[in-house]
Amino acid sequence: MFRRFRFALVAVFLVSLSSSAIGGNDVTRLSRQLSQDKDFRMRVQAALELGKSADGRALQPLYKALRDPSAAVRAAAAAALKTLGDPAALPELAKHNGDENESVRRQVAGAIWALKAQKTRDEDRRRYAKVLVKLGKLHNGTNVSSSQALFAVKKASRSELDRLPGIAVLNASEDVEGAAAAHRLPVVLLTGSIRQLDATKEGSAFVYSAAVDYVVHRMPDQSIVATVTGRAQARASEVEVRDRKRREALRLEVID
Repeated sequence: MFRRFRFALVAVFLVSLSSSAIGGNDVTRLSRQLSQDKDFRMRVQAALELGKSADGRALQPLYKALRDPSAAVRAAAAAALKTLGDPAALPELAKHNGDENESVRRQVAGAIWALKAQKTRDEDRRRYAKVLVKLGKLHNGTNVSSSQALFAVKKASRSELDRLPGIAVLNASEDVEGAAAAHRLPVVLLTGSIRQLDATKEGSAFVYSAAVDYVVHRMPDQSIVATVTGRAQARASEVEVRDRKRREALRLEVID
């Protein structure tokens, strides 16, 4: 049975990623920025970026930020926990339902609602799951520095995995061995890297290319059971390429 679901996982990735996170140092850097930067705007930015990280280590810095002196930072921390999507944050968010600032209260309430819905979906999927999947480390193996690219890979990976029947994705804070024992299900770990992220000129157009490699590991020994590569391209005009924001958007587009 495990072999059948393993190949189902690989097959769907080949189809969807061919047509269609963040590193540890970035989480550490953003956590430091969130706790130490004197400019509240930089702390807001760090909180929001941590929310996109899909990394369980982002939880504790965001919990602490819910007590930040700045209401803007507290609201950003609540919004980030909603984006992170880990129901483990629910007890901590509940402590801040009565924040003195109305905007913060709204963000906290929205995060609680979303995470309760996520918890219900998780429970439903696990009831019928045959395999649990843990999203592991992703790294950028290119010379293009872009934490947003890693965020996009993790988001797309989670989205595609959630479409697979018989698959339940573990949340960022969940321990692999603990989840396997609790649900009595096999677990696979999915790691990966961005192998290509560049642009080449073809006539008057620029072609953005991306290639993402995935490795599927059997747990707990982490033996490799499959590898998957997804590639895609997007074309842009010279005018689009001159716009820095558009260039970054094109990179994210081709990864997704």
